[in-house]
Amino acid sequence: MVDRKIELVDKLNHIMTANGFNTLSMNELAKRANVSRAKLYIYFKNKQEIVTAVVDRHLKFINQQLHEDFKSTVTDYVRIKLNQLLLIGAQSPIFRTELKQYFPELSIKLEQAYHTFKSSFLSVMVKLQNENIIIQQIDFENLFIQDELMIHAALSHAIDNKFNLEKAQKLLGNYLEIEIRGTVNDQSLVANAFLSNQELLKIIWQELNDTYFSVISY
Repeated sequence: MVDRKIELVDKLNHIMTANGFNTLSMNELAKRANVSRAKLYIYFKNKQEIVTAVVDRHLKFINQQLHEDFKSTVTDYVRIKLNQLLLIGAQSPIFRTELKQYFPELSIKLEQAYHTFKSSFLSVMVKLQNENIIIQQIDFENLFIQDELMIHAALSHAIDNKFNLEKAQKLLGNYLEIEIRGTVNDQSLVANAFLSNQELLKIIWQELNDTYFSVISY
């Protein structure tokens, strides 16, 4: 039962990330998650419980990133950037806006966790700069903001223009590779760094598909 609930929360997370939750009834959520209304109510009494479960999923992922070990290598730099991309993509503007409006306490928890992740990420970037893995002159605080703007704009553009997953992958993948190549000291290590992170890339593209290209069409 626990595994089925986790699987259901994953589906509901994808739905709410792409569409928000305010306009979606329990009936509609059940339909989009491809479960019966009765089964949805087995796990959740109301929409607030679903939103809470989705936020908890986000908090768990953020907490995992805060406790991940890393080495001062280009390979781990790419891994850290990929996880940053995954997290930014999951923090959709519509979900965060509705959460702030309808569930402010949950919103505060999520925003605090996101801020903690950002601070931790920037500290890691400073460490990598000090160890000459990435270029000293890069202002990663500004680059983080640029990443947020670019990723959300790219996703909106892809959805509005009915891109398929492959085209969206190319758009985001090219952006990430250009950014990595523009920030590392030894560009000869970049290709192998991406190869070493292929499994994580597969996870990211699957999340991208499940969130924005499978449920968005409802």
